[in-house]
Amino acid sequence: MLTWKSVYKDSYPDYLQAIKSEGKGRIGVLVQSLLDNSRYMPNVVMFMHVNFSPLIASMRFSRSTRFVTLFYGREAWARLPWLRRTAALASDRIWSISRYTSEQLSIVNGVPPQKIRHFRLGLNEGHYRALTSEVARRKAGLNVLTVSRLVERSKGLEDLVRAWQQVVARFPAARLRIVGDGPARSSLQALVRELGISSAVALSGTVNDSELVSAYGDADLFVLPSAQEGFGLVFLEAMAAGLPVIAADSGASPELVQDGVTGRLVRFGDTSGISDAICDLLGRPGLRTKLGDQAAERVKSDFTMPVVTRKMAELLEDAMRG
Repeated sequence: MLTWKSVYKDSYPDYLQAIKSEGKGRIGVLVQSLLDNSRYMPNVVMFMHVNFSPLIASMRFSRSTRFVTLFYGREAWARLPWLRRTAALASDRIWSISRYTSEQLSIVNGVPPQKIRHFRLGLNEGHYRALTSEVARRKAGLNVLTVSRLVERSKGLEDLVRAWQQVVARFPAARLRIVGDGPARSSLQALVRELGISSAVALSGTVNDSELVSAYGDADLFVLPSAQEGFGLVFLEAMAAGLPVIAADSGASPELVQDGVTGRLVRFGDTSGISDAICDLLGRPGLRTKLGDQAAERVKSDFTMPVVTRKMAELLEDAMRG
């Protein structure tokens, strides 16, 4: 829920030019980028995805222009095709949204660490205010939320559902709500029926923004024990809403979820560990409130738009220095 254009305009309001790729096709994007590059002679050209980075070779009209390529997550975790990897290596700077992605870029794709800069995402002001407004109406309950694309294995959703069977054995009134859709929905529904916990689990499918905010407000705890997160924006949303978070100790999740401070970390795939962490926090509302308050404070101090904008300005200055 962060608008890149608004970040750039806050940092450099008079100097932003954007090339939109929708409907142009590859040739159209190439032609438009060449025209804009010769017209504006920019100090910095940013590629918002590595798929655009091969344009670097055709846009080096001026030695003073610096090129930045942004990496998010999954595209950095496997070996890039030769052309994209070569183009990315030709970038003057690589921006990565997490330390985990930065490490994978170096290990898997050979990007020199000195080229990489760490840029955290954040929440735009409207979404942040909506989420923080939900904190005041929260009641002490036993409602657990997860928000995710429903895919096989990597998100840890099957592990969560299996753990939930153990949770409801100890807390019969506990309810799990799964927001999101995807190819694993039918298999998750079948697993819920197989485990006999249909009355304790709701798969809500896709929801709009206001419904999502309300879902965070209705919850007392957020859980997503996924194997690999490039960043984990849903963790930020939950934390902004004052929820403690349970996540797996893998990928970029530990960069947001601090064990014992803003939530709990468990081993990926450890259903007993997941259920124990959930039960511990459901049974200790005071600790749950403390962790949730600390989570909300961390988002306020590190992941709001003013913080993101300041960091963006610093990184752009760094890119222009070369």
